[in-house]
Amino acid sequence: MTTMDTIIFELKERVIEVSRSYAICMELVVPENNKYQKTLTNFSNFFNPTAEVHFQSVVVGLYQLFDTRRGTKSIPHLLKLAPQSELLRKLKEKCEWHSGTLKKVKKIRCEVYAHRNASRSPEEVLTQVNLSFDGLGALIEIVEEIVCELATGDVIDSVKLSDEIERCAYSACKSLQLILEALSLSSPKLNQVTAQDDMS
Repeated sequence: MTTMDTIIFELKERVIEVSRSYAICMELVVPENNKYQKTLTNFSNFFNPTAEVHFQSVVVGLYQLFDTRRGTKSIPHLLKLAPQSELLRKLKEKCEWHSGTLKKVKKIRCEVYAHRNASRSPEEVLTQVNLSFDGLGALIEIVEEIVCELATGDVIDSVKLSDEIERCAYSACKSLQLILEALSLSSPKLNQVTAQDDMS
């Protein structure tokens, strides 16, 4: 029999993955968040694809977390199992507030990452959908809140789960910052070689 904690246990790693990938994306693609913009530019052949991979991870992960098909473990099925309460009502209401962002996520997943739209390029789809990082962040916060708030403690402690999600995202960002710091302090010769490689 599928229980709430069983679903939460299954969803935990995906929530951590989505939160971690989102945090890395924010470091890499939002200029005002990053003091290493020159380093990102010098090593763009590495960091641009890295950002794209993590963005894809966020989109596909959120799609899976909100999968409504039968036989899947997801946020919608978790909410159906939860006992009626004021907390449940508020969580469902918050999900509804961000339904527009979720529709955009699903469109990108279906027309860019799972399949390719026959009439439009991935760039055209992304431009039309216009999914903001702020919107993504708000949706991820709701996912984290739902999973942590509905954990009963029998299998997963809600406080420990919340701490683990936050710790993993922080650790990933800190690791990225250490890499960028090391590259920024690298010799001018290394930067020069990288620039020449970009032109070749």
